[in-house]
Amino acid sequence: MTSIFIWCFLFFWLCFAFICEYREQKNAYISAIPKENDTIYASLRKLRYLMTYEVRVIKWRRSLLAAFISTILIYLIVWNKIPNTRELILHIILLTSVYSYTWDTFSSRTAKEASSLADKNINKIKKNIS
Repeated sequence: MTSIFIWCFLFFWLCFAFICEYREQKNAYISAIPKENDTIYASLRKLRYLMTYEVRVIKWRRSLLAAFISTILIYLIVWNKIPNTRELILHIILLTSVYSYTWDTFSSRTAKEASSLADKNINKIKKNIS
């Protein structure tokens, strides 16, 4: 009984993560589409929005999806079996932690620095325009 509950709980969170990622990716850049009547300030605001996208991404959802797929593939390809509930949960927790840490570290080292430099350049452009 506990096993069924855990599989259902995991299935719920996987569906939730997938649906949220699909919806967000579909509309990720829609507010940054340039329009004919955009002012320079509106274009700069849209540019900043695009530059900070990677920082704003919710990484645990992607990590959970990647961990589930990795776990299933590892068990099917390497060990030729479907993981039991305990193995599945342990591997997903471990891989989600690793993936999440990796994505957060990558984001903080590259995307945050890039968006910070973009902010400085945008502020300089605004200052030069004024």
